[in-house]
Amino acid sequence: QNVFFVLTLPFTDGFSKSSGKPFGVNLSLTVRPENRDKFIALIKNDQQQSLSNEPGILQFTLGEDTETPNKFYMHEQYKTEDDFKAHTETTWFNDMVTFSESNPWDEGGEPVINFFSGEHSPERVETREAF
Repeated sequence: QNVFFVLTLPFTDGFSKSSGKPFGVNLSLTVRPENRDKFIALIKNDQQQSLSNEPGILQFTLGEDTETPNKFYMHEQYKTEDDFKAHTETTWFNDMVTFSESNPWDEGGEPVINFFSGEHSPERVETREAF
């Protein structure tokens, strides 16, 4: 099962959509070496399209593990949980869904996703280039 892009993600029922706190997502995953370039192209497009076209996104940061090649981390923040849900309906997110369905993950590198509510004001963070 590809947990990363399943559209029935385990949203936090207790999260207050009107709390004024940002909704965050942390992900880690490892792609097979032969899928690296395609993954980077798709995730960079997801990042760029999200930051350019989604008013509810505050931050979308990418990085690679310093010791494990092809292991990636992502940190995303949205003004609200609904803004994140809207993100999952975009074409760029769904391009990642299609990629995920091809089972590109290295053994033991299936995506791990965590949700959290931020304890800070929902302000946009300047984009940091990756790759």
